[in-house]
Amino acid sequence: MHPPLPDQPLNRNRQVGGRRQKPKTEQGRGRWIRSVPLGRSERPTDLDLRSSLLAHAAHRDRSAPPGPLKAASLRKKIRALPQRQSVLLLVDASDSMGDESTVRMRVAKGVALALLDRAYVNRFRVGMIVFRERDADRVLAPTNSVELARTKLRRLGIGGATPLAAGIELAIKTLKQERIKHPGSDPLLVILSDGEANVPLTPGEDVLAEVIAFGRLLRQEGISSLMINTGSSSQGSTLLRRLTKAAGGDYSQMNGLTPGAILDLVNDRPDT
Repeated sequence: MHPPLPDQPLNRNRQVGGRRQKPKTEQGRGRWIRSVPLGRSERPTDLDLRSSLLAHAAHRDRSAPPGPLKAASLRKKIRALPQRQSVLLLVDASDSMGDESTVRMRVAKGVALALLDRAYVNRFRVGMIVFRERDADRVLAPTNSVELARTKLRRLGIGGATPLAAGIELAIKTLKQERIKHPGSDPLLVILSDGEANVPLTPGEDVLAEVIAFGRLLRQEGISSLMINTGSSSQGSTLLRRLTKAAGGDYSQMNGLTPGAILDLVNDRPDT
């Protein structure tokens, strides 16, 4: 999956956020959010009696005695299902920042396990991809099992170059597969990197243009994203901000990297 390269660079790099929509249902399940008129051909199920009576009272002839409830006055309930969220951590395991790679990996493991500790309550499924040298590796497919995560994430390698494009490509593939397995799931990609990408997915291609193209593909696929900059270089910051803009995601500079700080960013997102 190689998206077309952009024909011109993006000029703006401000952080952008998007609000996700919860799936709606009319089948009597989920939280009641509003009532709407019943369609002419619809069966009267999950009716809102109070709203129906109010609509009937508002339109009846005050000079006549009260009559039976008319079909035009019937109101049905619209409900919102609690949404399952698939959080995929994409972690830079290269050695571009020396010991910082070890810190990133330790923090990412802590975030994954913390999310899974309350998976039943918050309906999270969590996975992890690491990228280093010339490739990306899905070390943990999205799961709600904290025991499986502890086993899979016990030992992870670090070092080598920074193939960010390869990591995003595998992340998109993984989250699309997750949507097929769990229809209606809400995907969130969390990228932890210093932005020092230096390995193109296709030999000879421009690294920055390739990464930006995958950012646009994230937006096209409706995948929410959170870019966490763990470095301090202007080059890395520029790449991650431009990736954020292309993906329509959120950006955060985080020099003091801790699991708690990342959990706050994930949990504070709209509709999570």
